[in-house]
Amino acid sequence: KRKRKRKHTGLFFLSPNYKHRARLSRTMLRTVTAALAASALLLPLAAGQPLFGAECNMTEYELWLQRPNDFGAIFVTFPIDNPLTNELTMSLAASQCRQQMQNVITREAGKRGSPDDRFIWDTMCGEACLLSDQFHDEAMRVSGCNCAELSTQPDSMFYDPLTQHDFCRESTGYLACNILERCGIWECNVTDFGCYRSEYDKTYTAQRGFGSCSAGAALRSNFALRLAVVVGLCLMLIL
Repeated sequence: KRKRKRKHTGLFFLSPNYKHRARLSRTMLRTVTAALAASALLLPLAAGQPLFGAECNMTEYELWLQRPNDFGAIFVTFPIDNPLTNELTMSLAASQCRQQMQNVITREAGKRGSPDDRFIWDTMCGEACLLSDQFHDEAMRVSGCNCAELSTQPDSMFYDPLTQHDFCRESTGYLACNILERCGIWECNVTDFGCYRSEYDKTYTAQRGFGSCSAGAALRSNFALRLAVVVGLCLMLIL
């Protein structure tokens, strides 16, 4: 007698070899689980923060500071004898970003109310401020240190209590809070380098856009969302 084919509605039974598909689904599930576990390590990297549990390595930081690069050339308005390094570029970018924020205050002097949000956006999304955050984030990532650890320490002859956590204070989000009074509502701590900027990134400015400014910044801020989409698609294939 001819055997009657059993009808199934599950995805795995669309193929006669559904046992093989079931084994494949278990493999995919293990892969997704591993990806979720790895994301706990990848998310700090996407945000430019040191890995969880990483030890602060000041030697790596000092080596990184002396590595040459050409990015700082856009901020140099006078001849220099020594090659540009990460340290000089980071310092020039932070200084230019701070000065441009001061220029916003000067430009708006005499007007009632706070500075125009569009001018603030132009500064926050300018080359100097974006490059400054990028280099500070990279310094923390390479060294495994947080911004407080990379700041001038109390036992240093250059330490000034008035500028405690000086590395942290060079965050563009903190500068916007301190100079332009755009502090947000998150009540960020100065030692959380990315907190102020993260809140600004989610702020929308008319005729400009969100504070994330660039595709690169949007890519970092939407990392978790993209990971969730990938995981969701994998689960759709499994179920």
